[in-house]
Amino acid sequence: MATFRDLSLNTGRLSNALRSDGRRRLVDAALVEGKRVALARTDRDIPGRRLRNVGRRGTRLGVGYDATGDSRGEVKFRPRGAWILIDAGAKRHVIGVGRRTASGRITGKKRKRSTSSPNRYAAMRLPSARGRSGFRLGPIDHRGFRGKRTLTRAMDEIEAALPAVVDAALADEVRRAL
Repeated sequence: MATFRDLSLNTGRLSNALRSDGRRRLVDAALVEGKRVALARTDRDIPGRRLRNVGRRGTRLGVGYDATGDSRGEVKFRPRGAWILIDAGAKRHVIGVGRRTASGRITGKKRKRSTSSPNRYAAMRLPSARGRSGFRLGPIDHRGFRGKRTLTRAMDEIEAALPAVVDAALADEVRRAL
C-alpha cells in the first residue's frame, strides 16, 4: 500500500515534470496536431495546395507553427494573403488599371498606353475577339469568386481536435513522471 510519503514524492515529480519540459511537450503536441489538421483540410479543399493565378508564378499554401515560450504557440498559415483570398474570396475588380486620384490622374506603374484611350492599361497575352492571338491592350475584368472558408473550417477543426491531443499528451507526462 502506498504511504503518504510515496504519494507526496510522486506528486512532486509530477509537478516538476509539468513545469517547463512537460508543458513544452504538451504545446508541441498540440501544434503538430494543429498543423496536421489544417493541412488535411487544405488538401480536401485545394488539391495540391497550389493557387496558380496568385502572384507571378502561383503560390503554394503552407502551414507552420511557432512555439513562443514554454506554454504558448501559434499555428501560422503562410502566405497570409493567399489564405485570406481562399477564405474570404475576392470582389469583382479590374486588373491593369492603376488607382485613379481625386483629380482624375491615374497612378501606379507606367504601362503601355492604348491608342484609343488615355488610361494606362496592362498589355496581356490574350486571344483577340476574332480568335487571333496577340497582345490585347485594355483592362481585364476579373469576375471575383466566393471564398471556400478553408481557413475558418481549419481553425474550427483544430479547436475540436485539441482537447483529445492535450489529454493524451498529459496522460503521457503523468505516466512518465510516476
